[in-house]
Amino acid sequence: MKAYSILIFLFCLISCNSETYIKLGKDYRKTILQINIDTIDNYKSLYKTIDSLLCDNYESQIQLLIKDKNDNYKITLVNSCSDDILCFKSKNLLFIKNDSIYKYNIGVYDLDSLSSLIISDFTNNGLNSKLSESPHKFVISIAQPNLLDMKIFKERLLKILHSYIQTKIGLENLKIMLDVNTNYKFESIPYEEDSMYLEMDSLLWEFEKTL
Repeated sequence: MKAYSILIFLFCLISCNSETYIKLGKDYRKTILQINIDTIDNYKSLYKTIDSLLCDNYESQIQLLIKDKNDNYKITLVNSCSDDILCFKSKNLLFIKNDSIYKYNIGVYDLDSLSSLIISDFTNNGLNSKLSESPHKFVISIAQPNLLDMKIFKERLLKILHSYIQTKIGLENLKIMLDVNTNYKFESIPYEEDSMYLEMDSLLWEFEKTL
């Protein structure tokens, strides 16, 4: 715990500099803990650092600092402690694994298609039953190889940010969640409606009505 307290202090010191940042995402908690991704070795280390900080500080939010040769960015994540049980409908998520995009029940796309896919999901408002139900529920979920070098991840993350900014749907509306990399193969998903999917979707919808 003491080591993490020192770590938090060091991360928060970063915010005291005078550099200008483009901010994406919303701050919905009082405590914002900042991580400069240039100080992390690989994706697994980044995910573990984020998760440890959130589990030790429940009323906090993580903000990634990304420095580019042209611009600097602050991304406020929607991650939560892995001990928490959260429930997302797949239709509200756009998955980015490695350098490919996966939309459950629809298909697989390359990263160059991200801007158009974001617009389709974000503006859907429940019209297409396979896409996001509303703008505030839409989340981009990112998972990368555990040992992926931060330089490569940084390049991919910057490409994601640039694609999002091109959509002009509002910097504050971006919701990014970094996820642990698993062996789940999105490419093996049968992209068609089935009774199990429809049943789960219905149960989740009923649950959300009680919130």
